[in-house]
Amino acid sequence: MKIVSCGSSFFSISPAHPGTHLTEIVARELGAELISFAKPGSSNFAIRLQLETAIKLKPDLILFEFTNAPKIDLPLSVLGQEHEYNFNKGIHNIKYTGYENVVPKNIYVNNASFISDGIKNFITGECFQENTALTRNSRDALKMWFTELYDEPLKEHQDYFVCSSVFLPLEQSQIPYVWSRGDLCMFDWSMYKNEVPEEGNPWINWTDTGELSVYHTTPERQQELAQYWLETYRKL
Repeated sequence: MKIVSCGSSFFSISPAHPGTHLTEIVARELGAELISFAKPGSSNFAIRLQLETAIKLKPDLILFEFTNAPKIDLPLSVLGQEHEYNFNKGIHNIKYTGYENVVPKNIYVNNASFISDGIKNFITGECFQENTALTRNSRDALKMWFTELYDEPLKEHQDYFVCSSVFLPLEQSQIPYVWSRGDLCMFDWSMYKNEVPEEGNPWINWTDTGELSVYHTTPERQQELAQYWLETYRKL
């Protein structure tokens, strides 16, 4: 059995706590191989690309979560790198920013064209070291755009449409899947099946441990979350 998981930091494997993420626990319980495409800082568009690649792999199960709206994608020109975006390359467009080793080398090829992260992280460079390399002009332009032009409800609705676009290809693929809406809780998702119960949403009632655990919660919390995902899978 093969499982592919997709998402942002809440769905990312933690190098500091190996084997403790809910996707790792689910795979272990099911005796499955796990391939994780999840990456800290991923936008919903990046997650959609992860899912596009996951479907092409034809695994036995796909696990995924969506993220929050204030994550954006910038071309690598902001880091002094030039790679043109290619809509045929799916996940290969995403710069994994120090997380390349998570994705198997036979699947992931570093030919990235854009980088995802939270808007604040891009401006301050607090999250990933590479983001401090934004040129001064790029950072100033981003600050100006954020303060003068960014509208979060608009971005949330755009992200909702990006996220909901994956369900038709998932259904057409006939690959079993289990998912969570992440922080996009303001929309009606009832038409989409296989969602974990609200208590299994990693974004709900999470506690930041103050450590660099990547997935923002304790390993004990991950054990609890894994049970909701397992129960949902077993009801498919």
